[in-house]
Amino acid sequence: MKDIFDLIGRILLSATFLLAAYQYIDDFQGIKEMMITEGITFRPRLLLRGAVGLNIFGGLLLLFGYRAKLGAALLLIFLIPATILFYTDNLADNYEQTMLVKNVAIIGGLMMVFVNGSGKYSVRKLLASTTS
Repeated sequence: MKDIFDLIGRILLSATFLLAAYQYIDDFQGIKEMMITEGITFRPRLLLRGAVGLNIFGGLLLLFGYRAKLGAALLLIFLIPATILFYTDNLADNYEQTMLVKNVAIIGGLMMVFVNGSGKYSVRKLLASTTS
């Protein structure tokens, strides 16, 4: 049962980041302008491209369980600063509170993957079992 929950948890976590990457690409200009409004004026285009890359690459590693710890680390590198930059300014705002708590929970899930790895069901384990 643990292995099934590891797999489902990885799928759900990765879906969050892959969907975010799609949304960032779909509304690239709007997200870039929002970053500038939030005070991120140093190379927002480059930073947003980096965020998209981290979300896609980390999300896929997490999804397939191949180098899941690396995928979790990449997603943490994105999520921790993004959470601090975007959701700690006005904690009196219910939306910001909700987003902060949500992101902290996701950070906790990523830390669990980082510590425990991908579990039994992963591409890495599949590849290891086919080579003899």
